Amino acid sequence: MWRNVDFDRKRVYVGQQYAADHRIRDPKSEKSHRWLGLDDGTVAFLAEWRQKQARAMEVAGRDQAGETPVCTNAVFKFMDPNTFNRWRRQYFADHGLGEFGPAVQYTDSTGRKRWRKGAYVGYNLHELRHTQATLLIGSGADIKTVQQRLGHSSASLTMDIYAHFIAQNDRQAANTIGEILTEPSGSEDAPQKPTLSDADRAAIAQRMADGASLEAAISAVRPDVSVLDLLGLQKGRGR
Repeated sequence: MWRNVDFDRKRVYVGQQYAADHRIRDPKSEKSHRWLGLDDGTVAFLAEWRQKQARAMEVAGRDQAGETPVCTNAVFKFMDPNTFNRWRRQYFADHGLGEFGPAVQYTDSTGRKRWRKGAYVGYNLHELRHTQATLLIGSGADIKTVQQRLGHSSASLTMDIYAHFIAQNDRQAANTIGEILTEPSGSEDAPQKPTLSDADRAAIAQRMADGASLEAAISAVRPDVSVLDLLGLQKGRGR
């Protein structure tokens, strides 16, 4: 519903779900109630769609309100989930995300022979949810942010589900630390860079695996040094 779209703060509230039995229910867990940030492109699209929908409702003698569904049927009520799913499968098939098997002939209730599409094989919305998570983790997003967007009950659950991808980030963190430690000083009279012990590096890698950024992890383990110190740089001076 439009009341759950916050255009000013560019976010949408997830607080209800509309099931195939046409009933509105609460999400399955308390953590599923959440605000999700939206990118600028999505916000612009929603703003344009809201105006178009308002004009269509005005022509039909209806007023758009906060309780109006964002996605509606022809009479501006909630769209049937089965109808949406049929549209979604066709959209995925048209865009290379799935396909339908050979058409199947059947006999309807009046005895007439008809044809219908074969079974759909391809991606579904839940798999795109996993895609979002893996892309976020791969780009360095912290685990708490990923947990919040997915609505998981805890960060540990997110870490368990995406342990493989977190391990890849841990390897990247190790490589980053290694590059910092082997960075040339640049000149003989340059100040000596501080070094990290094996224990320091292990502790930093663990904190990054837990969702901290590189800078935050280093600061927590070695508050006496910064990333710039380890790179042999001074604030305000280039490389």
